[in-house]
Amino acid sequence: AVARKFYISTSGNDGNNGTSPSTPWKTLAKVQSFGSNGAMPGDTIAFKCGDTFANGSNGYNSMMWWGPSRPGFNCASGTANSPIVFTSYGLGEKPNLLYPSPTATASRDRFVLGFSGVSWIVIDGIQFNDIRFAINDKVGSALTKTAIMLGEGLTSSSFVSNCTVKNCSFSNIGSAIEAAGNYISILNDSITNLKNWGDTSGSYDAGAMPIVLSSGKHYQVIGNYIKGGWAFSGATASGQGLNGVGIEILNDFDSSFVGYNTILDCAGTLEFGNQTGNIAVGADNDTFAYNKIINSSNFAYIPTGTGSFGTGAFSKLRFYNNFFVSNQYSRQTGPRYGTDIYGNGQSFASFPSWNSFPQNSSTYNYSNWRIFQYPYDNGNPLDTLIDARNNIFWITTGQAALKADVNVRTKRRNNIYHLAGSYTYPTVLGSGATLSTAEISTIAKIFADSTSNFPENWDLNLISNSPAVNAGVYVGISKDFAGNPVSNPPEIGIYEFSSSTPVSNPLSGSSTSGSITCFGGSASITVSATGGTAPYTGTGVFTVSAGNYSYIVTDASGTKDTVNVSITQPTAITVSVSS
Repeated sequence: AVARKFYISTSGNDGNNGTSPSTPWKTLAKVQSFGSNGAMPGDTIAFKCGDTFANGSNGYNSMMWWGPSRPGFNCASGTANSPIVFTSYGLGEKPNLLYPSPTATASRDRFVLGFSGVSWIVIDGIQFNDIRFAINDKVGSALTKTAIMLGEGLTSSSFVSNCTVKNCSFSNIGSAIEAAGNYISILNDSITNLKNWGDTSGSYDAGAMPIVLSSGKHYQVIGNYIKGGWAFSGATASGQGLNGVGIEILNDFDSSFVGYNTILDCAGTLEFGNQTGNIAVGADNDTFAYNKIINSSNFAYIPTGTGSFGTGAFSKLRFYNNFFVSNQYSRQTGPRYGTDIYGNGQSFASFPSWNSFPQNSSTYNYSNWRIFQYPYDNGNPLDTLIDARNNIFWITTGQAALKADVNVRTKRRNNIYHLAGSYTYPTVLGSGATLSTAEISTIAKIFADSTSNFPENWDLNLISNSPAVNAGVYVGISKDFAGNPVSNPPEIGIYEFSSSTPVSNPLSGSSTSGSITCFGGSASITVSATGGTAPYTGTGVFTVSAGNYSYIVTDASGTKDTVNVSITQPTAITVSVSS
């Protein structure tokens, strides 16, 4: 069959045939209707670049693409060779899809694209940037709660399979992606400035979670840029004053890979949990490798136990070759806790209860904070909870890195600890903790450049005499963060030393940016690439507020380059009236 392409533009008409740019459809409502009435494997649904689509349903999902396993729906699935693709056409900024009328339903029910009971769906090159919501607001409820729902709930009939979200941009919303299913891929997306889901005055508080992975197997979360996963939480809520995390992992999350991501300025990197009430359910046999974790509180919170969110079933969680840093310019720990570190008007000081009760104790409390946080890991020592190898842990915020050595299911080897500085207390390995096999604690120079206050601007390539060179243990992963082959033994950290060697016609990312003319406004950043091997991912036009931004450009060979951009804004005008 010949692949078909359908076009959607805000200047179109749902009465058109949709088969050309000159006769496009207009609304997400039309796309939903088409899903059950004529859609076929291999179809492409293309939204016009530069248009904003807030014209779907005001229901639970603005557009529901639900398969025949869901009563009342019959939307089509793709196939392995002929997926159904949602993408863009034309020139300019990526098409922007939003929830239509935020007052029509509760904030926690405002999804834009909802997929359930279907398979082989690809969403490529679309943005979800809710410019209607105040960019600096970290207290109020997002107008768009979640951009993309891939499956839902705890029953397999509502799951999806073999679905992909790639090269998309998400900003100023509650969450980018909530997923439940099998063989789901989240690739090379940019997710920034997350907001609350709702009810910031009471006990329901939740939100600022860029990616939520709830049940399923064989996820691939690779090459994403995640920044700003934090927001206010009410005093009586479980967040204890602070919501957010880079990636939320729930229930049976099994046999999955999370790698080559940058996670920056989140109120935690990974949080595991269990919603089922069955203590035999929990994440198992997962690998988290070659990630760059920057000033995002701890690496993982794992609620081992029998509480409402915990389970004893977490097992075989592998953390290999990651770079983790918590330095003096973290807003999530240390001396600048809660402050406006980027000068863009975002800080905990805007929280209504900032001075009346402590924020989440796991982030600031010296006695509680650890790189990996869990109540206990009792059990059979042969059943590993955490397997940490070849990581670099760089901490200068006056905290203890590790729990005591009595934790029999936690295994560590070939890691480097850079422990320096203090805040109330000195930064230490931890009471009762000792270095394990081939682990090193050192303040020797490791990287080419770590002088900037902001670690996202560091050059993490290794120097020739770095203690990380040839100091790792082979874990079976073939490429480093830059896409270069991994040696045996590998380096410790995210880069092989060879990746510091100049190559002919190297990949080079670059940017141009506009300017903000009024305080609290926005500007556009255009990211492009040359060299390496085309085509590229991570390029495009991004609308941002004032602050420092990093964009990862990837070429066809997997090589990456980081583009750092600083956007400033005028000083706010202060008006005073006297009589």
